[in-house]
Amino acid sequence: MTISHIIGIDPGLSGAIALIQADTGELFDVTDMPTRKHVKANGKKETVIDVPALAETIDDYIDHAYGPDHVAIVIEQQSTRPGLAAGSVFKTGYGYGLLVGYATGSGCHVTTIRPQDWKATHNLIGAGGDLKGAARTRAIKTASREAAMARFPHHACMFWRIKDDGRAEAALIADAYLRSLVARPVAA
Repeated sequence: MTISHIIGIDPGLSGAIALIQADTGELFDVTDMPTRKHVKANGKKETVIDVPALAETIDDYIDHAYGPDHVAIVIEQQSTRPGLAAGSVFKTGYGYGLLVGYATGSGCHVTTIRPQDWKATHNLIGAGGDLKGAARTRAIKTASREAAMARFPHHACMFWRIKDDGRAEAALIADAYLRSLVARPVAA
């Protein structure tokens, strides 16, 4: 199997989907995770992943790469953390399962990557230093955006805004996987 393109996915409602070309390492496109408003049984609105739009985005990326035999999809692994509310854990798991399921059904080579692995590839371990809470999260997200702007300078405008951290992380996830392919090609 020859991989010509890599789709990187940062799961979650503020995540994103990125497509890079394996032969050049260039970013082809990155898009925010498609979402929509959903009215729950109790009448409250919540934001959810827009599954038809997600499918369309992934299918468009696969078509650009001339079919699933030439695409690797790499998704950031999700896990629980102490102190998270059960509802939050459920939403994270549901979204992650939806992404893994759709990617697997696409016929592409699908793999996951641990956050610490792709962050180590881009020297982001330790970003945030001794900061705590929201300040630490902001520092980590800013470091991801800065790393993406440095790695993909022709597309830096895609990562300028604070809320573009999902885009940055999706692109860096795909790039980390590409770097692992260079070191260890995918077996057929």
